[in-house]
Amino acid sequence: MSGIRDRGNAIILPRNRTMVGVFLSFVLGVCVPLDELPLEILARGDPDIVDLAIAFVSGMAAAYDS
Repeated sequence: MSGIRDRGNAIILPRNRTMVGVFLSFVLGVCVPLDELPLEILARGDPDIVDLAIAFVSGMAAAYDS
């Protein structure tokens, strides 16, 4: 019987951990106000052709490796 309980808890626990992580992320996001976003984050929202080229070359390297 204990083997069945252990398997049942193993299935339930990762879901609870995920919900706890989502909840804590939400609470921290609400509690820590960011008036201005850093330039690094703003730059990621507006990619240019250089970023596309880097992504393409990275994909080619990953495809070659596997």
